[in-house]
Amino acid sequence: MLKLFGASITVLAALLYSKIKSSALQRRINRCKAVTELICELKMQVECHALPLWDILEGCRSPVGRMLADGAKKEGFPFAVRKHMDKLLDGNEEREVLLSFADGFGRGNVDAESERCSECIDRLNKITDTLEKGASTEEKTRLAVSLCVSLMAVLFLA
Repeated sequence: MLKLFGASITVLAALLYSKIKSSALQRRINRCKAVTELICELKMQVECHALPLWDILEGCRSPVGRMLADGAKKEGFPFAVRKHMDKLLDGNEEREVLLSFADGFGRGNVDAESERCSECIDRLNKITDTLEKGASTEEKTRLAVSLCVSLMAVLFLA
């Protein structure tokens, strides 16, 4: 009976590990999508209105934009992005894209800013697509390997 309980705990631990890793990847995808939505909104506002960046951020529908608004008004947009980077994105690749966007945003004319937004949106969409394609395969592989390893441990220890 005790061996059955130990085996069950081992299998459950493997499943939990797999689920935690999958949820971390899904969180990374969701954060990337949220930043992409913010930049889409910035692009629309830049093309339609001639407002200061912090006013655009304060009026954003996304919580990401409102989070950056206060820092952008006080210290500038690049500072606000760097300050909140841990809350914005998880992956290094996405962070590099956002930082390069933030460093140059707000310094050009409307057409240049719109083009900068489009470039950043395209790059973030490519990253998101790559992550989403790999997510389902990774999740299935991780689940299968975790179950196999846990079952091997149970058989070995039985």
